[in-house]
Amino acid sequence: MSGDIKKWPLYKNAAERFMALNPEPGFVLPDQWLEYELELSYEISSSEEFRQASLERLQIQQFREYLMTEYQVHLDRVRGIGYRVLAPGEATGVAMAGLQCEWTAIMRRTARRLIHVPIEQLDDGQLRENAEARARVAQLRGLTAKAFELPPPPKQMGRD
Repeated sequence: MSGDIKKWPLYKNAAERFMALNPEPGFVLPDQWLEYELELSYEISSSEEFRQASLERLQIQQFREYLMTEYQVHLDRVRGIGYRVLAPGEATGVAMAGLQCEWTAIMRRTARRLIHVPIEQLDDGQLRENAEARARVAQLRGLTAKAFELPPPPKQMGRD
């Protein structure tokens, strides 16, 4: 840790130091830099240390959120390396891809939970409730599949 006085919470200090680097789109922020700036420790040998490490990882989310809301800088995860600064034109597509991935996982998990209810142990009301829930999930999956399909870009006048 440097002798600099750091702001609390650490993610705000890290965000200011990051912005001082004048990051351009495409710049990759290494995981090690964040671990150092946020004073993260991944040495886990007990459940208490695991809980603490989980809270420390929350600082990374807060760092990303702070950069986005205060500086309009969007970061995308580069697995095993760090975080890449997105160009403004990439941010929407990355956000929608993230939503689609999370939504698909939620729908799949919910459908699996509803399908594996032991229906032979349900009374008529519970059986109806389960069937209606399964139908709603199927309907939502169909609707959202169409919603995630982006239309082609509009043609500009004078160009074919």
